[in-house]
Amino acid sequence: YVTSVATYRNYFAGSIPTEIGNLEFLQRLSLGGNQLSGAIPSSIAQMEHLIGIWLWSNQFSGAVPEFLGQMTQLQYLNLSNNQFTDTIPVSFGNLVNLVDLVLA
Repeated sequence: YVTSVATYRNYFAGSIPTEIGNLEFLQRLSLGGNQLSGAIPSSIAQMEHLIGIWLWSNQFSGAVPEFLGQMTQLQYLNLSNNQFTDTIPVSFGNLVNLVDLVLA
């Protein structure tokens, strides 16, 4: 099974497919430095083993997804350099294992 996906700085465009949630044993998801856009799919919340999400320098927009705050196993979350609006979700207070949060 796949435990890590690193495809940063490849200029991938479009959205993250909802099927990514089928990678149930994935621990690290690094898609930074691409041209991904739209919303972050809620299917990511199905990835119970995920400890790191790096989505920096893309074109994601809208509100930062509330469901990310329910992923209490997360240790690393980098959403910097996107086009998010609104506020940081209150649910982020649930991220008790978080050691690195980047929202610049």
